[in-house]
Amino acid sequence: MKIKNITIIVFLMLTLIGCEKREEGSEDKRIPITIGTFLVENREGFDDARKRFEEENPDYRIEIREYNSEDEYKRFLVELSTGKAPDIIDMGNLPAREYISLGLFEDLKPYFDKDPDISENDLIDPVINAIKADGRIYYTASSFGINTLVASKKDIGDKKGWTVSEMSAYVESKGNDVQIIPGNSKTNILGLFTYSSIDDYIDWKNGRASFDNDEFKKILELSDRGLDDMGEKNPGERKSDLFSSGRLCFDNLVCAGAPDIAALRGRLKVETVPIGYPCKDRQGSQFILKEQYGMSSSSTHKDAAWNYLKIIMSKDHQYKVMYPFYTFAPTRKDCFDMYIEAMKAQKTYIDKEGNTVSPISVEYADDDSDLGYVQGPLSDDDIDAFIEILNNTHRICEWEHSLSDIINEEARKYFQKERTLDETVTIINDRIEKYISERK
Repeated sequence: MKIKNITIIVFLMLTLIGCEKREEGSEDKRIPITIGTFLVENREGFDDARKRFEEENPDYRIEIREYNSEDEYKRFLVELSTGKAPDIIDMGNLPAREYISLGLFEDLKPYFDKDPDISENDLIDPVINAIKADGRIYYTASSFGINTLVASKKDIGDKKGWTVSEMSAYVESKGNDVQIIPGNSKTNILGLFTYSSIDDYIDWKNGRASFDNDEFKKILELSDRGLDDMGEKNPGERKSDLFSSGRLCFDNLVCAGAPDIAALRGRLKVETVPIGYPCKDRQGSQFILKEQYGMSSSSTHKDAAWNYLKIIMSKDHQYKVMYPFYTFAPTRKDCFDMYIEAMKAQKTYIDKEGNTVSPISVEYADDDSDLGYVQGPLSDDDIDAFIEILNNTHRICEWEHSLSDIINEEARKYFQKERTLDETVTIINDRIEKYISERK
């Protein structure tokens, strides 16, 4: 009897193993929804969104395409131009305005308008307004930081923004011995002041460029004051000492959240003003977005792609992204309110979702020094300062590698005294207009 029972058990085990092998080897008949990305920054958040999507949409599966090399990026451009692009595209490393002007991305506003679960009104106004292009919404994001230029309040007062001419006059007033930005190379200065306001010089819709104007000439002249290679005018001195003594004009704040804005006074030893990068409308601060996804206009599964984008905008997902990454603030209004509450917490508490939230403690190192600054819970004044910067930010950080290559290549000849200023801006303008026309 025992032998018979053992035989039955072994038979059942082998049968189950055989079934598992057939399932593992069987064809996955679910429809793939492809996501094209250049860098999965938050693998845990991505895996969570994928798992949830596949549970809620059993007929579909997520398939990721990564473009991590120059050759793969070229392959992506071919796919994009031939209607074979992924259904969902990571916009974080793309020149969004250019690609939008070419009709390569789907307008998401109709999806927002008809969806009973999500509305554009669920997202904080400054971010969704910055994303919009001609009233349309071509991508969304789970969270954001702020990029801005910081100057001494003693020097510039309560200015909220400035043009290139106004910034140039300020730098000139500081004399010839100042360092303009940390990492004071000509290329770094040129990149920072050009690409932060690239839309001032390019009209993607009409295929025109205006790099041959006086504002861009001033950027080139300012950049020429920098070092040939990345470095410091005052090696060995701490940034805070240089800034507080007036020998460093600006600090460049990147991916800033509420704690980073609050920490400026403690880190730099003086009252500061996040004045933003110089631009035509004097509103030069930028949003840098996380999980910034758009839908390809060539996708044949747009409703399913929208369901994935909805997860990125959901409360559950943004809440998971929010903790403990305080640098990036969530784009949903309800999650943003929870973020602000956490920033101000003086003691540990249980939030509305049942999670334990402890008072923040963010340490900032000052260059290579062992000394640092620790930012603790934020005051109401700190929060007000962050909200003010948030409400004064109207641009999205974008990058176009081809344009930067053109500008750097021609600017280098100006820096090396091989061309005049006027010759340089004329050549840059002609090359970029040709580039734009070729992409149409």
